[in-house]
Amino acid sequence: MKLSTENIDYLKIKCRDRWDNDHIIKATLKSVTQNDLKTCAKLDEKIYINTPQQVEMFIITNEGKFSTTTTLKYTEYEDPYMFFVLDKNSNFSFQQSREYFRIKYKDGAIIYYKDGEENKRIVCNTIDISANGVKLELPSRYNIPKNVTLKLIINRREFNISASLVRISNENETPSASFQFVSLKESDIDFISKFCIQKQLEEKRNKL
Repeated sequence: MKLSTENIDYLKIKCRDRWDNDHIIKATLKSVTQNDLKTCAKLDEKIYINTPQQVEMFIITNEGKFSTTTTLKYTEYEDPYMFFVLDKNSNFSFQQSREYFRIKYKDGAIIYYKDGEENKRIVCNTIDISANGVKLELPSRYNIPKNVTLKLIINRREFNISASLVRISNENETPSASFQFVSLKESDIDFISKFCIQKQLEEKRNKL
């Protein structure tokens, strides 16, 4: 695996604070040196971490998920950002599965949910998708419940999918919501997986 800001979607770092509480932090890769990875996370509040310490690190790419145990050397904090500097000289294990096979994909989408007795809907756009879930760009920030129904158009085919809200984020001042598909039929999983593979191959051909 080539470690670079171009081929890494994001990282997750599992570490402990000074009171021995576990934290899982989603971060972006900022830079790579001969020995270090410098990552950045936007936090609501500073986490106090004793360093150096052994941490679990997961690197998510279009090819799949890489994981390792490595050393968190030190942290820096510039409100609201926290920087994590990690040893990159580790042995990585690799897992490729439909769960992590994700492509950038833009098309229209609708979120349906109940607010008490009232039926609500949010018209939005997809950002990326896999056979396991989807990330949607929202027109503004909403209080979305845990369980929703998504209407998606994938390769000219319409899907109405039950989904569970994973997180709402506000990256680059654009609100977005990530969902995990619930009880998706095997035939639908295969359809979306093949579509993702096809799109990735097209992107690679276009880069040649």
